[in-house]
Amino acid sequence: DLDWMVELISSNKLYAITVEDEDTDEGMSAWMNDAVKMSTKAKDTTDEGKEKAAGDLLSKVSGIKTSQTRASGVKADGSKASSRTVSTMGGRLSTNRSNSVSQRRRSSRRRADRDLDSYEKLQIQLRERAGISDTQDKQVSLVLEKVDLWTFDIFPLSDMLEVSDVFIPVFFGRVAIYDDLVEVLCLDLELMWNWLKKMTSADVTRPNIFHGGAHTGSMIQTLYFFMRKGMVQHMEPVHRLICYMAPIIMNHRHPGLSNSFMVSVRHPQALRYNDEAVIQNYALATAFTYLTDPEMNFFIHTDMPLQDTLRLLLIKAIMKQDLKYHFPEVGLLKTKMGSAFPEDTIEDKVVLISTAIRLAEISWICRPQSIYVRWSERVVEEFFGQGDVEKTMGLAVSPFCDRDVVSAPKMQLSFALVICYPLVSAWCALYPELEAPLVEQGLEQNRAYLEAQVRGTILK
Repeated sequence: DLDWMVELISSNKLYAITVEDEDTDEGMSAWMNDAVKMSTKAKDTTDEGKEKAAGDLLSKVSGIKTSQTRASGVKADGSKASSRTVSTMGGRLSTNRSNSVSQRRRSSRRRADRDLDSYEKLQIQLRERAGISDTQDKQVSLVLEKVDLWTFDIFPLSDMLEVSDVFIPVFFGRVAIYDDLVEVLCLDLELMWNWLKKMTSADVTRPNIFHGGAHTGSMIQTLYFFMRKGMVQHMEPVHRLICYMAPIIMNHRHPGLSNSFMVSVRHPQALRYNDEAVIQNYALATAFTYLTDPEMNFFIHTDMPLQDTLRLLLIKAIMKQDLKYHFPEVGLLKTKMGSAFPEDTIEDKVVLISTAIRLAEISWICRPQSIYVRWSERVVEEFFGQGDVEKTMGLAVSPFCDRDVVSAPKMQLSFALVICYPLVSAWCALYPELEAPLVEQGLEQNRAYLEAQVRGTILK
C-alpha cells in the first residue's frame, strides 16, 4: 500500500524543513558549560569558579550568555522556543502561498503615492519599516552623504541605529536602493526587511567585539566603494547584490571564535559540517533556510535563473572565506591576472567576488588612522578573548591569542605585512584607483604607526 507515500509527496511534506531558532545562544551555552566541566574534571581541579569564569569569558568574546544552562528549545523565560515548518520543494516556495504574498505586495504598492518617483517611494517605504523619526532619518542621510568615500566612518551610524535593531536593515536597504538593485532585480522591499531583521537581530543582544553589526556595515560600505572604483564594470546587478549580502551572512551569529577553535574542541557545529568551514557553513545554511519562509523570501518576483546564480555564487564565495583558503585564493588571483581577467565565466566571477569579500573583511587595517585605531582595538580584544577561553578550558592557546605573551602592535604589523599587503597589492593592480585611498592614505600610514609602536617611539 503506497497511498501514504503518494500523500506524503503530493502534500509536499517530504521536503518540509523545520526551522528552529537554535541555536547558537542556547547551543553554545550548554556546550561551553559541558566542555568546561569535562576539562576541569580531567585536571582533577576543585576550583568552583572556573565554570563561571569560562562563561564570563565566552560572553565577553561573543556575547553568548553562559551563566545558566538552558535545555535545548527553551528560552530564558522558560517558554518554548518558536519553530516553524516551511513547506518547500527543493528549497523553493509552494506556489499558492507565494502567490498570495505577491498579491498583497502588489496591492500595497498600488496604494502608494503615484506622484513620487520610484526612488523616493522606496526611501519612504524603508523609513516606515524602520520606524525611525524624521530627525533620525535626516541624520542617517547626512552620514550617508559620504558613503562613497574611503574616509567614511561606520561607527556614528551603527551607534545611532544598532541599539534599535535596525542598523543593518536600514544601511543595506539604502545601499540596495542607491545601486538600483531593488527595482532592477525586482526585490520585495518588505520581505527583504523581514529577512534582514531575522539575520541581524542577534547583533543587539550579542554584541561581538569585532564580528558584529558595525563590521558587517563596514564590509558592505567597502564593497560599495570598490564598485565605484572600477569593480562595477565587471559586476552585473546580481553580482553586486551577492557582494552586499555576503557580509550579512558571514557575520550572522558569529561566535567571535575561529573555525580552528570550533574544530579542535569538537563543537556540535563542527561535527555537523564535518570540520569544513564551520562558521561559513552554518551561516549559509541558516540564511537560505530563512529564505524559504514566504515572509522572508524577497526574491519572489525575481527570475529563477537569477536566483540560481545568486545561490551558486554566494555559496562558492562565502565558503572560500575560511582563513585556510586565504593564500591559495591570493595565489589564484595573481595567476589569473597574468592573462585576460576577469572573463565572463563562473570561475572568474567567484575569484573576483570571493577576493573582494576577503579584502573587505580585512580592510579595517587600510582605513584612515583615526578609524583604523578603533578597529584594531576590537580585533585584538577578540583574538585575546579566544585565548582567554582556551586557557580556561585547558587548551593550547592559538597563535596571536595569548594576551600575556603577544605584543599587539607586532601582531598587527605581521598581519599587515603577511596577510593584507599581498591581497591589497593585487587588487590595486587590478583597479588602480584603489591605490591612493587603500595604500597611500591607509595601509602605509598605519604600517608606519605600528612600526613606531614596535620601536617604542609612541607611548601607549
